[in-house]
Amino acid sequence: MPGIGLALDAGVENAFIRVLVTRTLQQMDTSAFVEGVSLFVSPTTAGALTDVLPVAPDFAQRIGFVTRSHATAGETLVLTTGVAGPPGSTMRRTSPAAPMPS
Repeated sequence: MPGIGLALDAGVENAFIRVLVTRTLQQMDTSAFVEGVSLFVSPTTAGALTDVLPVAPDFAQRIGFVTRSHATAGETLVLTTGVAGPPGSTMRRTSPAAPMPS
């Protein structure tokens, strides 16, 4: 944390890879998600995304939105907009009582 985008290449530590910071990522499997949901950095699985808002003590960082749900032609709009917090913040600590931001 914090995530700056989605990796376009597999890599090992200290290797150079391409990272998509802002744009639509196409031709990916988004069938596990409903169109329109926010995607967050997974607090439990490295490199994974979740549509469930992480709760404290984990950080919540929005990484994008599903724009097309499909097994092979799915699309995700990558925007590391964060969830809430001070201006310019891309992540915040969550609490179980915190409402889902819009």
